[in-house]
Amino acid sequence: MKFQRPPRTFKNLHSLDVDDSWREKQNGNTISVLSECHDSPNPSLEQIQSGVISEITDAQPLETEQITFNNRDAIHSIIDGNVDGIATRFELVIFKKDDCTFILTYAGVAKAFGNNQRDFERFVKEFRVP
Repeated sequence: MKFQRPPRTFKNLHSLDVDDSWREKQNGNTISVLSECHDSPNPSLEQIQSGVISEITDAQPLETEQITFNNRDAIHSIIDGNVDGIATRFELVIFKKDDCTFILTYAGVAKAFGNNQRDFERFVKEFRVP
């Protein structure tokens, strides 16, 4: 994976749950990347998206579109939900390459979601899988 890390206002989280993640120091918004590689089963992008959404309390998909990303079919979605009772918004880009699935995520408190959305857009724009 090749990517440009988010701006310096984001601190690396060193999480074991994802490949890399960063939290913005002032508002707590996060950007993360998760990759999983396996031979089988081979779930569809829609099944992967459903699995992610099922982990969000009171999830309400606002937008879902099929896109091309890294020359692959992908799903881009924005979802509202709750984390520990706090209104949260998520933006996801999900795609597969070879036997790997990649999930790029931006999550933020709903009222501060727009503050770092462009940082996520830049992260996605620079993200590459060889």
